[in-house]
Amino acid sequence: MIPRPVFDPALGEPITAQVTAALDRRDWPAARGLLAGADPGVRAFTLRVAASRPGLLDSIGRHDDAAALLLRGAHEVITAWRARPAEGQAAFAARLKAAEVHLSRAVEADVDDPHAWTWLVNTATGRGLDRSEARRRFDEAVKRDPGHHDAHVALLRNLSATWGGSHRGMFAFARETALTARPGTCLPALIPTAHLEHLWSGDADTLRTAEVVAELRAAALTSVLHPVHVDGPVRLVSLSWFALAFVMAGDHESARQIFGLLGDVVTEHPWKVYGDPVETFTTMREKVGQV
Repeated sequence: MIPRPVFDPALGEPITAQVTAALDRRDWPAARGLLAGADPGVRAFTLRVAASRPGLLDSIGRHDDAAALLLRGAHEVITAWRARPAEGQAAFAARLKAAEVHLSRAVEADVDDPHAWTWLVNTATGRGLDRSEARRRFDEAVKRDPGHHDAHVALLRNLSATWGGSHRGMFAFARETALTARPGTCLPALIPTAHLEHLWSGDADTLRTAEVVAELRAAALTSVLHPVHVDGPVRLVSLSWFALAFVMAGDHESARQIFGLLGDVVTEHPWKVYGDPVETFTTMREKVGQV
């Protein structure tokens, strides 16, 4: 019997749990020190989790170092997306513009940090800025960290048809990234992400072809299933994108393999697209016969 799925925002990552605990007790110097010592993937993940927390601004207080500015900006971006359905596009754009003030200051305060540039790709997408500007911001991020996973995901979304791009441009970027990625990294997970974005754009059954299944399997073998893969939250999130893509593609054998690696760990994305993450995860897992 597989363990009952659970949702842990930290995904079992100790650094993330320690940072959120420090923020809960409003110990910003401790949180900042933990973030500074984390590897880039864990830091990017932890920043996103921390930026999503209610009361974050109280935890940071009046600190205005680079990490504090970055988190304020990221928090504004997440707040803007959450409030968008109720507040409308004008308020959404205004919130994103306000976020850019903090993120631009973060860039100036720590010129070597790729994370603020990554969040600036997100604001460029939401504000509908010229695609060349989004690409410029992405280039700044990967100049500092060529394998920055979140930066690649952010540009993929910017290139999607949902945000004024095209399926062709999105897939070209995903495939080029996967082809040139170092084996064992999670960048080839852009392949299932692109296929699901394509599906969600309204094109029915775009995944249910032998060619798509073969592409998904090849991407998994070079990334999350590669012998030298790196464990951690980025891999767990990437496994989740592969799991859902295999389910939607009808490749239940591959889906069962991925679900077996996930065990009882439920990530927020991509399951949230269909409702409650735990319920969606459980339903999809049962659908492929893994109970």
